[in-house]
Order: sequence, then C-alpha cells, then structure tokens
Amino acid sequence: MIEEGGLIMEKEQTQGAAQVMDAREQESLSLIELSTPALKVWDEIVLVPIVGVVDTKRAQQIMENLLKSIAEYEARVAILDVTGVPVIDTRVAHHITKTVTAARMMGAEVVITGVSPEAAQTLTKLHVDLSSISTRGTLRAGLKEAFALIGSRVEPRDEGVDS
Repeated sequence: MIEEGGLIMEKEQTQGAAQVMDAREQESLSLIELSTPALKVWDEIVLVPIVGVVDTKRAQQIMENLLKSIAEYEARVAILDVTGVPVIDTRVAHHITKTVTAARMMGAEVVITGVSPEAAQTLTKLHVDLSSISTRGTLRAGLKEAFALIGSRVEPRDEGVDS
C-alpha cells in the first residue's frame, strides 16, 4: 500500500511539474509577444519597434506579429525600427530580410529605421546587402518615407497656433 501511495504521489508531482513548465513556457511566449508589438500609427501604416536581442524564436514572433498587423490593418507600409537592437549581424540581417520578403508578399512596402552607424559598418564589412530594402537612419525619417509611400504628408504645426 505504501508503494502504491508513493507511486501516486510521484505521478502527481510529475504532473504538477509539467503544469508549472507549461505555465512558464506560456508566460515566456506572452512576454515575447509583448516585446514585439505591431502598432497601427496611421491608416495603412504599421510600426514594429524592436528592442533587445533578436534570436530565431523572437525573429519568428516579429514576423508573425508584423504579418498579422499588415492583414488586420490593411497596411501598405510597415516600419521595422531596429534602434533598440544592440547588435545587427548577418544572422539578424537574414531574419530581417526574410521578414521584409514575407511582408512584400502581402503587398506591403517595408522601411527599416534606426540602423546605427556601427551596425551599418559591420554589415558592410560582412558583405550583407540590404540595398533592395528601404532604410532610414531615424524613425522620424522612416515615418516621412512611409507617408510618402501612401501619398500623404504630415506638416509641422505652426508655433502659437491652437488646434
């Protein structure tokens, strides 16, 4: 009887540990999704600000979020802002290229913003060719390009004019 009780207890502990692991994995996936939001910034324009290290799992989540937002918001332009990515190497560039290709298949133009001077030098030294992708140094310049791509303009407000 004690042995049976011990087996039952061990089985319950194993199931409990598996549930905890599932909960942690789900929490981890939720954090990844939260860390790669896709935001509608204007009609037909979405933005994905990327902050932190981009590994294969995260790159997949970025692509999925971007593609879902392109479909949901009927976006013609997507901005990928990589200002917060500490290192852009050939692996990260490959993930970005795949994401751009997928977005184009859905009919959206992609503008990459926030490539640092160091990243640009590194990518050039590594012979990574991003010449077929529209890039801008800042998010502001990327937004200006996005508006041009949809045939719109945003004018700065005059100082002293109330709206």
